[in-house]
Amino acid sequence: MHDKLNNTSGASSHSSTSSALGKSEMSDVSSREINGSGISQGLSHNSETLHKNSLSKGKLYESTLFNLPFPDLTFSEFFIKLRLDEDSPFLKETFLGAALRGAVMNRTKYLLCANKKSFNDCSKCILVQKCVYAQLFETKQRASAEIMKKYREIPHPFIMTPLLEQNENGNLSVRIVLFGEFIEYFPYFYFVFKSMEERKKYKVLSVQNFDKDVLNNGKLITPFVRISSRDFVNSANGSKTSESAEVEVTFLTPLRIKKNGKLVNPTTFDFQSFLTNVLRRITLLSYFYGNEWGVSGKDVKEIIRAASSVCIVKNELGWLELERYSSRSKTFMPMGGIVGKVVLSKEASKFIPFLKVGQYTQVGKNTSFGHGYYTIKLIL
Repeated sequence: MHDKLNNTSGASSHSSTSSALGKSEMSDVSSREINGSGISQGLSHNSETLHKNSLSKGKLYESTLFNLPFPDLTFSEFFIKLRLDEDSPFLKETFLGAALRGAVMNRTKYLLCANKKSFNDCSKCILVQKCVYAQLFETKQRASAEIMKKYREIPHPFIMTPLLEQNENGNLSVRIVLFGEFIEYFPYFYFVFKSMEERKKYKVLSVQNFDKDVLNNGKLITPFVRISSRDFVNSANGSKTSESAEVEVTFLTPLRIKKNGKLVNPTTFDFQSFLTNVLRRITLLSYFYGNEWGVSGKDVKEIIRAASSVCIVKNELGWLELERYSSRSKTFMPMGGIVGKVVLSKEASKFIPFLKVGQYTQVGKNTSFGHGYYTIKLIL
């Protein structure tokens, strides 16, 4: 696990995979305007309340990074490897992220719903507080929450990202990251994938927890490996290597973030906007599924302000155009985003702990469809 924490390229055992969220070609969007409404909010919150709550759960780890408390978010990463048949419907999808999530969500509800009378409306079910399906997919806002009060739903406790392997065997690796107590829910995901083998025409080949095989004769090997976000700070503290290194960020699935109400495109991408969204994502997940992040809005602004010193050394970003059909609104919704590589100046190295955690939380809009998956690498 020590090697895992010090490897800045993320899931290295799966580096041969490529994005399978869609098969559309990348297009240069520099010549057209991308409009959007609203802007990400939620970084500022009741810092005094959160700080007290964080202390009640245990002593905060004081990072040398800006001398601020670092969030304590526990997570685990899994890969379910599938061999797809030639006529598997997954091979025909132009937006595999949406198709896979829909299939898993519907199958989970069908298999695990114990109260069929409320099948079409979970809010009316007396079991909703303990229902596996509702806890994973119907993540309603909590009455006691101090943040996101204007939102009806909170972030999901999992991420599921399909990655087609670059070979002719039709293999698909499904990356699943679970947070906090929901790590123990992984067997349900495995159960659901096994149940869809005949219907979706594939075979489950293997299951890995990080880089460890955890499937033996059809049974999962437990306990699962868990990592805390603070582990990445521990591995970074005292390291001299990264101080003079540029940072390469590779977006494997589309990144959708906004700045001043507009979608960021390959030509308007900047590190400060990217880091702002990374911080927001870590903050929200830590609050709802880990220990609250006890830093104030002022402290967050300090970090974001420091990020303005990071420059783009090399930009090899493109745009992957995607869309999905919404049965609720009866319309097609744009889901395209930034993919490709960008090299950041050595000033970005001080933010490595945040960037490492962001590899697992993913970042930006539509992470529940697999968006915002990236890896980082130091260039010495």
